[in-house]
Amino acid sequence: MSVLDTFNLAGRRAIVTGTSRGLGQAFAMALAEAGADVAAVSRNYERTTEVAADIAKATGRRVVSFVSATKLSPNYAVEIFRLGPRNDLPLDEPSE
Repeated sequence: MSVLDTFNLAGRRAIVTGTSRGLGQAFAMALAEAGADVAAVSRNYERTTEVAADIAKATGRRVVSFVSATKLSPNYAVEIFRLGPRNDLPLDEPSE
């Protein structure tokens, strides 16, 4: 049994902050490799969009990018996967 069998995330969704570089980028890649669809959140939308595209291409998972101007609210996590990629909504004010 491989590590990926133990940590199979197929059918799961993950929100990863700080995905434009470093640990956030590595975590997003690891979660996608384990089978999760990923919402990549960062203050740098352009870079996060590039990272999300690279991870999606490498893993075949759905990876969408979002800009974070403020803190995440619990309700916005639902919005992230319902709406798809957008950068015009503040993360602390979910849309209706």
